[in-house]
Amino acid sequence: MNRKKRTLVFAASEATPFAKTGGLGDVVGALPRALAQWGHRVAVLLPGHRMVRQRGFAPDNTGHQVAIRLGDRDLRAELSHLRRDSIDVWFIDQPELFDRPGLYGVDGRDFPDNGERYGFFCHAVLAALRTLNLQPDILHVHDWQTGLLPLLLHLEKKRDSFFSKTGSLLTIHNLAYQGLFPSQLVATLHLPQELFCMEGFEYWGKLSFLKAGIQFADRINTVSPGYAAEILTSEYGCGFEGILQEKRARLCGILNGIDPDDWDPAVDPCLPANYDSSDPAGKARCKSALQQELGLAVDSHLPLLAMVTRIDRQKG
Repeated sequence: MNRKKRTLVFAASEATPFAKTGGLGDVVGALPRALAQWGHRVAVLLPGHRMVRQRGFAPDNTGHQVAIRLGDRDLRAELSHLRRDSIDVWFIDQPELFDRPGLYGVDGRDFPDNGERYGFFCHAVLAALRTLNLQPDILHVHDWQTGLLPLLLHLEKKRDSFFSKTGSLLTIHNLAYQGLFPSQLVATLHLPQELFCMEGFEYWGKLSFLKAGIQFADRINTVSPGYAAEILTSEYGCGFEGILQEKRARLCGILNGIDPDDWDPAVDPCLPANYDSSDPAGKARCKSALQQELGLAVDSHLPLLAMVTRIDRQKG
């Protein structure tokens, strides 16, 4: 199949192996790699989290900077870069906001300035693309942390032509996380006050980053066709089912896949025994090892069911 080669830019709060707390990081780590293998030009923009350095990565300082107005002060960020798996990975380094012990909080408590942090990041992404003269065909954003980007892109297109050919895609990994912040943040982030309304990004008197993304993204997808259908209902729509029903023509579900490089039992070094379809004997050894580790009866005849997920109502 002949595919048109495109310039694809991912903007997200996390991506494996650089910084990760959950499935969002897995997707943003694996999908760009797969698209690069298809011949697309792919770039990923991430916050310069402390975790990046803690994991042994040392991006090069490029000398490029961006300045973003946050409230009544200008905050500067440096752009650092590394290339991995044919992908350009850019980090927006702003130590005051991102050099912290967690991505979103510590000890189960969110950082109180997460709105400012990720609002800054969204503004900085567009500024960085301008600085780097990188004009994406598609800007792919993920969850509430980058939910403001489709709105900001929409506003930028009205000002000049730099992003005139850029479309936006919002992936909703978990609708329950909506990026809700006090209304004062509208002014702090220099967002249009007239859009703080039901038809804009207002939700029950608060600014919702995710609602901004839903309202202004050119396309929206979720992590499966089933989830795309579920979020249109009152049971799973988390209060957003109405707006999602309005946008259903833009909405689809694309089933998350696995990364065959990371999840190949034939070569996985974390398993007590390797196996594949031609020699499945190691699978039985893995089963007995897990039974033993969990304090279960070690019995090859007993069924063993496992699910890698949070214990959460959303997960069934």
